Amino acid sequence: MSFLITDVGQLVTNNDRYEGLLGLIDSAAVAIDGGTIAWVGSEEDVPDAYHSYEMLSANGSAVLPGFVDSHTHGVFAGER
Repeated sequence: MSFLITDVGQLVTNNDRYEGLLGLIDSAAVAIDGGTIAWVGSEEDVPDAYHSYEMLSANGSAVLPGFVDSHTHGVFAGER
């Protein structure tokens, strides 16, 4: 499945190439190709290759990565 998320108010990339500690991109878009992030950037800079993708609007919302605890056991909150 391939789609283009548009109308992102602020995109958090966690990449120091972009603005601030969180790597923010204002008025952003994200292209997803086969379940993989293929491109991120300003909505005005979306490459032509992604304009044919199914479009999904973020309606001006903030978009940030989902952080996943990859451990295979329950989280241990006690002392060791």
